Amino acid sequence: MPDGSSALLLELLPSTLTALLEQPQPLPACLAGRIASEVAAGIAFLHRNNVMHRDIKPSNVLLDGSAHAKVADFGIAA
Repeated sequence: MPDGSSALLLELLPSTLTALLEQPQPLPACLAGRIASEVAAGIAFLHRNNVMHRDIKPSNVLLDGSAHAKVADFGIAA
């Protein structure tokens, strides 16, 4: 920043998998498959880097505006 201070920028992830699953209509199979694949890829990345998330659940899967999944909440990761 111009004044020498720092800032942390985070991607806006406006929803969670929990909120999506609470919708009355079922998820289309292609969307459910894509979300599952993205979560699995995220977990695989963590494991390749020797990180164990230890709290995977729908509320810890954040979704961007296009419903792409990101694994979040590493509070008890090891």
